[in-house]
Amino acid sequence: MTLTHVLIGLAIIFMIVKRQLGTKPIKKRMFVMPLILLGYGIYTSLQIPDMDTAGWVLLSLGTLLGIPVGAAQGYFTQVFKLNGVWMMKGSPAGLVLWLCSIPIRYGLKYGLSFVIPTHALFTGDHAFAPFLFSIAGIVAGRLLGIYWKHPQAARQLVEGA
Repeated sequence: MTLTHVLIGLAIIFMIVKRQLGTKPIKKRMFVMPLILLGYGIYTSLQIPDMDTAGWVLLSLGTLLGIPVGAAQGYFTQVFKLNGVWMMKGSPAGLVLWLCSIPIRYGLKYGLSFVIPTHALFTGDHAFAPFLFSIAGIVAGRLLGIYWKHPQAARQLVEGA
């Protein structure tokens, strides 16, 4: 591992932490991101040779297990109105939850494949497929958590006010 690798890793960590703790407006298009992640995950997974039912079960479990992690993260997300616009700001607790979800994603990718044997190989060009499914679940769960705790923000988005 070179100094360049360490610096790139630190820059990525800094950007992730900044994004997790940053403030941004709540918009309707936020609902699209989990669908894009899931759609691309499905598209990519359809390209995997020997993809079988067990492989789809593993990927679906990644999404389903990501939802409660994201919902907990959404619960800790601060939601407030600023100049008439609903805003959200990540919290340190949400960041910790996100960091704790990393081992869950790796556990799903590597651990569950021993419990649920599959012929699908999530390697090479397809190594990120399980992550797309679990991140889609986390993002969708985060939105559910935010809107469960702050239904007035969801109501404004739905009504278009």
